[in-house]
Amino acid sequence: WKPPHMEDDIVQHASMLGLSVTNREDEEFLWIAERAARDLMKPPWVRLLDETTGKTYYFHGVTKESAWTTPYLSQYKKLLRQRRQQKKQAELIEVAEAAAKEETAKEGNEAFAQSPRGKGSAVEYVE
Repeated sequence: WKPPHMEDDIVQHASMLGLSVTNREDEEFLWIAERAARDLMKPPWVRLLDETTGKTYYFHGVTKESAWTTPYLSQYKKLLRQRRQQKKQAELIEVAEAAAKEETAKEGNEAFAQSPRGKGSAVEYVE
């Protein structure tokens, strides 16, 4: 169950994190924006509206601290950076493994072509 304003909060937090809800590359990270939005619905932080400016601010019920910026935002930005870095590293590993596999296959073909069984057979190695 999500409160009615939750979708707007997710979009807002996605934007603050540098994510776009319309960018396919960002889709897998939107859970971070959702988690950030959900954290603000839990005590001790309360989201309030400044009647003078009309801007949202946050109030910590225990410490009596108030802030104009979303609490925990820096933590979620750090989490997003870590997850993006993990994804990039996984992609690089995948590319390296594919290249190694291709090189191994090429070496195997060259070895076969040089073997007595490979010489003069109908099979030729083509680069």
